[in-house]
Amino acid sequence: MLSLLVGLGLTVVGFAIPAAFNDTVAGIVTDIVDHTSTWPNWIRVTPAALALVTHALVVVGLNAWLLLTRRFRRWALMNGAVFLSSLLASLLVVSIDSLADGLGFDRDGAAIFAATAANIMAAATVLRPWISSRLFRTLTVVAVFSTLGVALSAGWSVEGALLPPMPVALAQAQLAGIVAMLGVGVVAGSLVALVFKTRNPNPSREMLEQALVRCRLDVTEVWPARVDARGSQPWMAALDSGERLFVKTLSVDQRAADLLYRGWRMLTLKRSGDREPFTSLRRAVEHEALLSLAAAAHGIRTPKMDAVSAMPEGGFLIAYEAIDGRPISELGSDDASHQLLCELWRQLSLLRNAGIAHRDLRLANIVLDREGSPWVVDFGFAELTADDELLDRDVAQLLASTALVVGPQRAAEAAVASLGRDGVAAGLAWLQPLTLGSATRHAMGGDRQVHHMRDAIATATQIDNVTLPAVQRISLRHILIVVSLAVAIWLLAGQVTDLSVLWASLASLEPSFVALALTASAATYLGATIALTGAVAQRLRLLPTLVAQLASSFTNRLTPAQLGGMATISRYLMRSGVPAPNAVAAIGLNTVVGLSVHVAALVTLAIVAGRSPAELGVPTPSTTALQAFGAALVAASLLALLTKPGRRLVEQHLLRAVKSAMHAIAEVAHRPLRVAQLTVGSALVTGAYTAAMLLALRAAGSDIGYAHAAFAYLAGSAVSTVAPTPGGLGVVEAALVAVYTAVGVETEVAIVAVLLFRVATYWLPILPGWAAFAYLTRTKRL
Repeated sequence: MLSLLVGLGLTVVGFAIPAAFNDTVAGIVTDIVDHTSTWPNWIRVTPAALALVTHALVVVGLNAWLLLTRRFRRWALMNGAVFLSSLLASLLVVSIDSLADGLGFDRDGAAIFAATAANIMAAATVLRPWISSRLFRTLTVVAVFSTLGVALSAGWSVEGALLPPMPVALAQAQLAGIVAMLGVGVVAGSLVALVFKTRNPNPSREMLEQALVRCRLDVTEVWPARVDARGSQPWMAALDSGERLFVKTLSVDQRAADLLYRGWRMLTLKRSGDREPFTSLRRAVEHEALLSLAAAAHGIRTPKMDAVSAMPEGGFLIAYEAIDGRPISELGSDDASHQLLCELWRQLSLLRNAGIAHRDLRLANIVLDREGSPWVVDFGFAELTADDELLDRDVAQLLASTALVVGPQRAAEAAVASLGRDGVAAGLAWLQPLTLGSATRHAMGGDRQVHHMRDAIATATQIDNVTLPAVQRISLRHILIVVSLAVAIWLLAGQVTDLSVLWASLASLEPSFVALALTASAATYLGATIALTGAVAQRLRLLPTLVAQLASSFTNRLTPAQLGGMATISRYLMRSGVPAPNAVAAIGLNTVVGLSVHVAALVTLAIVAGRSPAELGVPTPSTTALQAFGAALVAASLLALLTKPGRRLVEQHLLRAVKSAMHAIAEVAHRPLRVAQLTVGSALVTGAYTAAMLLALRAAGSDIGYAHAAFAYLAGSAVSTVAPTPGGLGVVEAALVAVYTAVGVETEVAIVAVLLFRVATYWLPILPGWAAFAYLTRTKRL
């Protein structure tokens, strides 16, 4: 799998090179032709001749070797990989016109091109399990040389020569696409190897016995171990002396999986804690052996290492003295005494004093012997001379593991007794889902339970203000935002007929109208603040509520359907003394009133403008869709009322929530001032957004009437409430440009106006919104 990903990466990079540097590649080939034009033809033809001869010898030699040694399956796999590489190369280069143009050659040259680097790399990749590393590197060099040789012979021509003249365009293609063709060959070979299972990566029982005998161990029996040994295959071995060994075997495929895992963590996590991967599996095994010896030398109770040995096909084994006991995960809460927990934390203290971070202190790696003493096993992920961050992560992992057995209270007491409250607090900050192993998270019951356990331990140890370091680098919402932005740019770019007109329109924006549009955007937060103060019966302070509205705009950029903003406002209200049901009811009431104001304004402007949303091309639900929604709602209601679980859900949760919400709404309704604040604030929000859009149109030079412009905005912006992207990113822009184009605004002017409006109302508030969110978090208002 790792080879397949590497091949795909080489292919993508290889095709990006001629697209980005086509002129440079063409210039290099042209310089070669100019500098070699005065050379004798026999010198100029030599690189191409040697390349083609070498290529032929490699192909014939590999086929002859496999046939003479009667390895017919390998012969079929190799030729299948070569055929697939030729097919893939032809499809990628010839069938895709843009790539063919970028590489600069025609269909006649494609077969020659694909038959060089791609074919040799395909053969080398599929035969990799059965050939030496030196031969694999030799074949890779031959693949590169066979391509460069053709490129270096560009422009030569010999009358009556056996070899045809080499066109300059084909030489450019050879040079520009060499990386791509290497990648195509690796992909073809990897696919054949994956589909037809060219090798069994796990060693056999006989191979393991032979390797142990080479280590001067008198083995009588070997059998698979039924334990969790991540990243390796575990075995048990019995010796003549009666002793037993626990043996880990590691293969090159398991190393490839480890590299993929480390690469994924490096890509998605800011602080994965992983060091640079070792250059080979041998170095990784030697590192584990070193850590095991270092731990034993510092008094840590860990099994004695008996042997390290190489195995066939690049594998390795590492053998330890077997512990006659059971993992701590098999203990019950009553079986784990306080003395046992303290001894376990003493082992961690010894690790910390030695500067060793175990980095995998899950339940499977803590074993209890017959006397009940804990042993720490498996240093495959450990680090020597670890920094404080890695050592604190060990504290978090052991806290989580022991809490799973004895509960958060007893786990916290034992940890504080050993490390003190400050040491536990430093480790507690790393008790996060992304810093724990998947086995630990699964045993806890999911990410939410991890947070609950951290809160329980913090309460038990009376630790406040646990600051969680940022761990995640890329999340699903980040990908969604980037994709949404790309979609928005693509949709808007597709509507631009003349880029020069667009840039001219941007340069000619009226500064006064731009300033007024920014002011109108700022006024929306004041309106939202007034509406929120009117939606609750409790008294809210104006300035903190304004800051909370600004913070909610930031969290809305991270989640679709305004879920982040609702959660932020709900948290702020509860921190301000509003009961949770009242806070939820206030948000719902605010939303309903805002929607009512929006619809009322839309209907009013429709009468004035004489247009309907359907006439502007705004998507509206059909009668069939409404009927289907109504039927689904009726079916769900019947299901809830006719089934016992449904009735329990309605009675215990839904009706209780509705009663609380109705009570909160009644409290507001009995206060005319609150109702006025709610209505005026919602109207100010809608009016300010509409004014910002109108001012953006004026800044872009549009003279559309106010009624038509306002109606078009209210109709087009309605799609943001159902858009699946944060803040309607990409969807709102396309909808607004479409409706303004439908009412007569020039496309370029509409695009400029919509971009200005979205910058003022969506992009610019992000930084102050983040600052507001950080301030409210720091002052414990969230």
